[in-house]
Amino acid sequence: MRKWLLLWLGWMTGTAVGWGLSAILITALPELNAMLGLAVVGTIQWIPIRKHVQGSGIWVLVTYIAGFFGSLAGLLFLQFLNLSPDAPLGFGSNALLWAVDGAVIGLAQAFLFRPQPQNRLAWPLFSALGYAVASTISMLVRMWLDVPGLDWRASTIFGAVAGLISGAGIVWLFMQHESSGTS
Repeated sequence: MRKWLLLWLGWMTGTAVGWGLSAILITALPELNAMLGLAVVGTIQWIPIRKHVQGSGIWVLVTYIAGFFGSLAGLLFLQFLNLSPDAPLGFGSNALLWAVDGAVIGLAQAFLFRPQPQNRLAWPLFSALGYAVASTISMLVRMWLDVPGLDWRASTIFGAVAGLISGAGIVWLFMQHESSGTS
C-alpha cells in the first residue's frame, strides 16, 4: 500500500510542480508556446510512473502531441456548441474544454501503460475529470487573486487538483492490474 501512496503523492506533486513551473517559464519567456509547458508537466509526471510505462521518453512526447490535439479538439467542441471559454464566468465551457483535452491526453497515454492493464481505457475518464475540476478551481483562484491571465499560483493549484484526481485514477489502474496477477 505504501508504494501506491508514494506513486499517488509523486504524481500529484509532479503535476502541481510541472504546471506551476510551466506558468513561470511562459510568464518569464512569453515567446514560449504554452504547449511547451505541457512537455514540462509530462516530464515531471513521468518520473513517478516510469516503471509502468513503455519507453523512457515517449511519455513526454505523447503527452505533448496529445495535448496539442486535445486543445484543438476542445476548442472545436466548444465552437460546435457555440460556447466560449473566455465568456464571463465561463466555468462550464472552460471545464468542457479541459475535459476534452484531458480525455485526449489520457487516451494517448493509456496505450503506454505496461503491460497494458485491461482497465486502461478508464484512464481518459480520470484524466478528463481531473482537468475539468482543476480548471474550475483554478479559475476561482484567479478570480480571488484578481489575475486575469496565466498565474503560477493558479497553475500550481490546477496541477495539484488535476494530479489529485488523476493520480487516484492511475493508482487504481495499476492496483487493479497488479491484483489481477498479470504484473
